[in-house]
Amino acid sequence: MNPRQRIKIGFSDFWPGFNPVSNWFEQLLKQRYEVEVCDEPDFLIFSNYGHGYLDYSCPRIFFSAENTAVSRWKCDFIFSSAYDTAPYHHRFPNNRLCYSAKELEKERAWRGIMSENRGFSCVVISNPFGVERNAFWECLEARAPVASGGHYRNNVGGPVPDKREFCNRYKFCLAFENSSAPGYLTEKLFDAWAAGCVPVYWGDERVGDDINTKCFIHARDFDSWESLADHVMEVDHSPALYESYLKQPLLRLRRLPTELTDEAFLNAFARAFHVGHRIPRCIKRAHRFAKEVLRVRRALRGLRPKWYQ
Repeated sequence: MNPRQRIKIGFSDFWPGFNPVSNWFEQLLKQRYEVEVCDEPDFLIFSNYGHGYLDYSCPRIFFSAENTAVSRWKCDFIFSSAYDTAPYHHRFPNNRLCYSAKELEKERAWRGIMSENRGFSCVVISNPFGVERNAFWECLEARAPVASGGHYRNNVGGPVPDKREFCNRYKFCLAFENSSAPGYLTEKLFDAWAAGCVPVYWGDERVGDDINTKCFIHARDFDSWESLADHVMEVDHSPALYESYLKQPLLRLRRLPTELTDEAFLNAFARAFHVGHRIPRCIKRAHRFAKEVLRVRRALRGLRPKWYQ
């Protein structure tokens, strides 16, 4: 499509609180197109928090913020954190929704951080099912207190309203992903780094492709949670070691990889707009028919006598 061409887009199945009228995608596309957000779009951008996308027969562009796969027969183009070389896929770790290139490429005022009287360590999470995170948390907490500002195991009087402001009071932050997969790199490590902490990270096996591994403590460098916790304590008691982490830049090349820049995302959207329908429209019609059948089934089930239900 030509630059500045008008394009109608719609959004569906995003997380609670997502604003379909003003959001990262809409702002990005406005750099190149005249964008109109509407209910009858030329292209649908959808995520994995529902099934509303089945109501649309236009080309569908999928964005995944989670470590989940999407059926290639549900969408015409895919943005996800995976390393996938398919021509209808572009890698898009969701940390890019949270931080601009300028924020990620800047240098930290590490000397100022060194002079601050910070507490030991913190964590801000709500998901209780991070097995690896919970195991390390227990090991570290056996050595020194860990301030928990999230909903899970909160010990600071309730969930904190501002994660970065809370983490800004501590030297270390547990930045464990909920799960591990190559490329699955969320905002957790970035939040910790932006707050002036030394992140203690576990998750993406290929985190070193984009991130400078000298700026955080990498759990995969240690053979046990105990040895990792011992190293955190060693850094806490050694100003020289602590400084060695703080003074490192966040990005491995000191700039965003080319494929993660706004320009690269715009080019990927241009490919998606150009290709349009990749999967046959008959399959999309079948999706809509299946959804309608399920809706009717649920409605009929509600009409059964209570004794039958």
